[in-house]
Amino acid sequence: MTKFSILILVFVMTLEGRISINSDGDEIYFLNEFDRELIVYDRSLILKKIFDLNKIITSGIPDNFISFSKKINYLTVSGNNMIYILDDNYRIRDQIDMMKNRNININRSIYPVGHDSFIFSDNLKKDLYLLKNKRISNIVSADIPFNDFYFSSDSLFVLSGEKIFLYNEKGIMLSKMDPGKKGLTDISYNKGNIYLADNDSVYEFSISNKRIRSLFKNKYSDFLIDKPILYYSNRDSLKYRILDD
Repeated sequence: MTKFSILILVFVMTLEGRISINSDGDEIYFLNEFDRELIVYDRSLILKKIFDLNKIITSGIPDNFISFSKKINYLTVSGNNMIYILDDNYRIRDQIDMMKNRNININRSIYPVGHDSFIFSDNLKKDLYLLKNKRISNIVSADIPFNDFYFSSDSLFVLSGEKIFLYNEKGIMLSKMDPGKKGLTDISYNKGNIYLADNDSVYEFSISNKRIRSLFKNKYSDFLIDKPILYYSNRDSLKYRILDD
């Protein structure tokens, strides 16, 4: 069994809306859609700044934030099918109306591939797209909705049913894996391992030996692995645990 050596809890506030956690280098980004705030911490969860998203978004609810290089940040308002590209001061650099310009209803999750290019999915989770040089290409299509997807470097991980499909950024399938676990809803990747989750547990799946182990059991709203640290949030707090090997 995996043991946890440290537990740090940061009281954020009572959270009623969806939240998301992402990181870039030495910063952790905590997006609370209910209060329309982006909260920035260092890796020890010491508060650095709070940014009021009402200053840039006049309508809709922001539901995902991800940083590419600190100078390029992406903010999704999936209910309005809008993706905002922000600079390092969180000012709007560009914005894309995916329904108006592309006729696509988007899911909240997007993953940067490079400057002004990213992978995203439709809200039915049946198609994955790559936007590059302002052109969109459909790179993965499925007959049934997939559970979740995650992009890291040049690897695209798609969790579909009980299977994991690995693609490159062009949508060419490289392999298929079976973690042997039912009811999985989320997928992530960090430092050679795949991380999976169901409604109340997070698991580590080794690509090399194809073994799965439980890391954490608790209700959560979102999680982020930056090994050896597991960041996670629940209804009223943001926490992290340092994982023992």
